[in-house]
Amino acid sequence: MMRRLPWLRALAAHAEATAGARIIALHRIRRAGGLRAGLLAVLLTLALPTLALSAVSVAAPVTYRQDVAVSGDGHVGYLQDRSGRLPVQALLGSATQFTPVRSPTVNFGFSRSTYWLHLAVQSRAREPTTVYLSIAQPTLDDAQLYVFAGGTLRQTVRSGDLIAASRRVVPGSHPLLPFRVDPGVHYELYLRVASRMGALVVPMQFQSATDVENAARRSLLLNGAFTGLFLALFLYNLFVAISLRERAYIYYAILLPLGYLACTGLDGFGPWILYPDWVWPANQGLPLIAGIGFTLNMLFTRALLETPAIRWIDRSLLAAAAVATVAALSSPWLAPLGWAYPLCFVLLFLAPLAGMLAGTVCLSRGHPQARFFLLAQLCATAGLLAMGLTVGGVLHFSVLGRDGVILGGALQALLFSLALADRIRALQLATRHAQSAARVALETRQQELERSVEQRTRELEEARRHAEYLATTDALTGVYNRRGLLPLVQQAIERSVRHATPLSVVSFDVDQFKRINDDFGHAEGDRVLCQLVSLTRTLVRPSDLLGRTGGEEFMLVLALARAEAMQVAERLRAHLQTHLSAGAERRVVTASFGVAPLSRRLSTLDSLQRGADAALYRAKKRGGNRVEIYEAGSNETSRTRAIMREADLPPLPGSDSILR
Repeated sequence: MMRRLPWLRALAAHAEATAGARIIALHRIRRAGGLRAGLLAVLLTLALPTLALSAVSVAAPVTYRQDVAVSGDGHVGYLQDRSGRLPVQALLGSATQFTPVRSPTVNFGFSRSTYWLHLAVQSRAREPTTVYLSIAQPTLDDAQLYVFAGGTLRQTVRSGDLIAASRRVVPGSHPLLPFRVDPGVHYELYLRVASRMGALVVPMQFQSATDVENAARRSLLLNGAFTGLFLALFLYNLFVAISLRERAYIYYAILLPLGYLACTGLDGFGPWILYPDWVWPANQGLPLIAGIGFTLNMLFTRALLETPAIRWIDRSLLAAAAVATVAALSSPWLAPLGWAYPLCFVLLFLAPLAGMLAGTVCLSRGHPQARFFLLAQLCATAGLLAMGLTVGGVLHFSVLGRDGVILGGALQALLFSLALADRIRALQLATRHAQSAARVALETRQQELERSVEQRTRELEEARRHAEYLATTDALTGVYNRRGLLPLVQQAIERSVRHATPLSVVSFDVDQFKRINDDFGHAEGDRVLCQLVSLTRTLVRPSDLLGRTGGEEFMLVLALARAEAMQVAERLRAHLQTHLSAGAERRVVTASFGVAPLSRRLSTLDSLQRGADAALYRAKKRGGNRVEIYEAGSNETSRTRAIMREADLPPLPGSDSILR
């Protein structure tokens, strides 16, 4: 490894050459008052988030983007519903029941009550459009919006982290409640909010679709960078933990994924992207994950800073770890009582402060790895403090406060890695006589890992190709199945539309196939289908798409206009009638065909499929063993018209008279 990383070799040599200078520098730090410097950093950490967030706080309970289609005075009223059963109809026409929200953020803290929020908006849209009420609080359990206009309930929409992200009206990292607005209409909005597993903070903003897209893009960019950083650090530290087998690295390798789950749960990225069908990790499971993470943080601090040598610091860390462990293990019983999140909220301050205290004392005693460790704890504390003061109502809501956990956690993880790197360099100075053997061992491990990864990569690639083949191929006939065929047909349609080339879709199936299965058995039916595919392949070009879309139903896609496609279908029909048979008595087997050429009316995959199915139905209706082409209006029956209506195609001129 040293030969592959010359900068590391140079750094080790430089460390050896300057070992005496480091010792002198550590003594200077001690003489200059490392304890006072650490305490000053702690005080700045406690003060700066408050000053910074005060400058970027939201200025009203609800805000309006400039391009949004509604406007209002920004006033919000609230009504507490302790039973949680108050119907929205009981609130109509009684705005005096609502108490005005005086603070810039709607914040009810840790409350088990249900609250109703009321606000009025005026549409300024020029045409009907959709407006999104964004609630930038990912841990809000339940948010249900009732939209009234002229005393009539127009819409109802619901979101919240108790609903899996995949089943929300608008998936996202936080509740998004869309509703339609018409020009010049006055709307009364009633928002019912509840949060049994978190703080009831409701920062509201009206957004347009563009605003929602831009916000989602920014969130994905931030969390993508955050995920990449944590993944890289996790893999690196996992490798180091396996190689060195020291407690500090093992604790940190376990701590990283737990911290990532907790941060992405609070930020809403986890329920949105990582586990969109699962509610538990970011709701009931968050106190458990956070509690275990705090416990590992304290154990990691003890192992990294070697605090057993400082008895009172070590006991403080063990006490913090014990509190975090009790909070984590008791969360399933405390959650129904509403105590799990408040206790977790206390740990947000207790665990980082204990770590900062240990880092400050160890820095004053000359521990070199305490520098980065203390900086890491300061970053985490600043982020947690920003979120905690926001949830506690001390600070007004801001995006910086909500994302402070993500930013602080990312910086903490990075600086913890640097602290571990400092420890590695210190160990290198203490064990320089064993470096040669260590290099050989590390190189051997790396080569084995590279060979293992390369072999595993080849196996995974081969397995992926095989799985993809199985997923897109019909196991009986060897042609494409529906899943494999339809994307290729969509590409062919787009290519034909783009280059103005002809294309036709042919749907065909075996006539009286059920009788074949009944008379000769399913094995003979399977043989007939395989023979049909074999005969079809002899008449079509290799570039033509052929797939099985149902039991005895097949689809053929030809790069031909309607006349040529009809000729191919007719030749195929005659060929099958002559050569396809079933049973020992060689009963003649025929097939029916429906052709749908690409046209202005039939220009999508769905419409072409339905057109071909309608024509096939027509062929079946006329006795089978024939070819029919779909022509709008001229050959539609009530059944084919119903098939095409399901495709959401426009009505046919004159088709009503045909149906009559």
